[in-house]
Amino acid sequence: MLRHLLIAAALLATAAPALSDPDPAAPPPGITSTTMTLKRLITLNHVATGKLPPGTPHTHIESWTYRDGTLSGSETTVTSGEDYRTDVTEGPFHNAKGQRAGTAWEQNRNGYTRIVTGIHKRDDANEEARAHALERGSGVTLLGEVSDPVQAYVVKVDPPKGRVEYVFYDAATYLVVRTESAVEGRRIVYTYGDFRDTEKIRQPWHIHRSNGFKDNDRDWTLQSLSYGVTVDPAKLAIPASATPLTLSAAKVSLPARMSGDRIIVRVRIASHKVDLQLDSGASGILLNQAVADATGAKSFGQKTEITAGQYLAADALVSKMDFGVASMQNVAAQTAPYAELTYDETPVAGLLGYDFIAGCVLHVDYYNGTVEAIAPSSFSPPPSAVALPVRLDDGVPIVSVRIGSATASHFIVDTGADRSMIFSAFAQAHPKDVADQGLGQEMTDSFPFVIDIRGVGGKVHVRQVQVRALSIGSIALPDWLFDISQDAPSFEGEDYDGLIGQDVLRNFDVYFDYGRTMMYLVPNERYRQRWGG
Repeated sequence: MLRHLLIAAALLATAAPALSDPDPAAPPPGITSTTMTLKRLITLNHVATGKLPPGTPHTHIESWTYRDGTLSGSETTVTSGEDYRTDVTEGPFHNAKGQRAGTAWEQNRNGYTRIVTGIHKRDDANEEARAHALERGSGVTLLGEVSDPVQAYVVKVDPPKGRVEYVFYDAATYLVVRTESAVEGRRIVYTYGDFRDTEKIRQPWHIHRSNGFKDNDRDWTLQSLSYGVTVDPAKLAIPASATPLTLSAAKVSLPARMSGDRIIVRVRIASHKVDLQLDSGASGILLNQAVADATGAKSFGQKTEITAGQYLAADALVSKMDFGVASMQNVAAQTAPYAELTYDETPVAGLLGYDFIAGCVLHVDYYNGTVEAIAPSSFSPPPSAVALPVRLDDGVPIVSVRIGSATASHFIVDTGADRSMIFSAFAQAHPKDVADQGLGQEMTDSFPFVIDIRGVGGKVHVRQVQVRALSIGSIALPDWLFDISQDAPSFEGEDYDGLIGQDVLRNFDVYFDYGRTMMYLVPNERYRQRWGG
């Protein structure tokens, strides 16, 4: 299932509790000592798992059915060597992912295909550690035995740049029957059962996943499995990207306005005109649940999500979104109890993120308050633009910046964030570069209360610091004021360093060109008045 990352920030001044497990990385309770050794356990596991007969081609096809909360679906994976493709169908939705000749890719429910560059590598690090468990520095240790929830040996996997994971090896069969991992402040548990043999390989035909919320439980049941089959290479090709967005001309002016520096776009859904915030920090399209119901959008299933706070979300299918000069047909979206107001107290019904932006080249003129959608085939970057490569692994644009003298490779460019933010992990790793230059303390002294930003589902504590320099490409912005997030693993996500928000973007004409994985900044009059040039 594709990970949702829906971020929209606004300054508030009230406190909110942290939403995370007490300690998701803590060892399982009840571990006792054992005479088993890690080397022997791994050997017994390899024997129990088995291996393919010599000469068997390294290909296989597996088909699963599953229950995801109240929804059911199917998942089929075709593999040939290191190449693979997985197709997932759930209700009216289809998405896919795979790898071809070393290039990983994903295609989302609206048909957009994007290359996955490898921002998230923690699971890969754990897999590598388990494959080389007996080597020095692998981070793999045998902790002992437990009798509950199953009689098993427990191995801790904690490699550099990985995540804390506990692997349960059944004491009788030596097969892996359970894993527990710390992910974004929660404990993720997989259980494995109904082991069967296929071509001398023993593997589970039933898998269950839980993250502590009952409506998020997922069950997979293997329906068929074949090894050594003939695989047509064409079935592993990276699919072309599609889009539900249609423009009425090569360049159109969207019905948008600025509220503060938030970009508000008017759209008609069924007979209703609603306002959505254009949010590059959103990995898709989000609608307020009540608005989705009123406009006839069809909702499917329900899950508990955590971004800035905990909320119930559902998948939705919107038959048409009409922007006057553009439209989208049969749009896969997400619904949630999202509620926001513009600075002039107009209700905002949701977020317009990746699945709109990726269908065009988006030009935001912050100084004049206009927004254009441009057909990618007719776009040429402005000659004076600063070109920035972006990575789109999660459907949000990631750029490299410098904070002081430290490079931060994973900053989200977020038009939905009122203020730029440094995430806690980067701040802890680079204390000298985030040392306050004075203004942060002055603001704290003048307003000595807990400061929060509001995101989807709740609020996040922040503190303010003024860093000595922020550099984006060739652009240098001295003495920049940032928020630093506090105790917010779900909001921050894994592997990200922070957000570039409207306080920075308002000084430029901004062009998002997702098809070419680029964005462009052109200094505007506001920039020239402040810094010259």
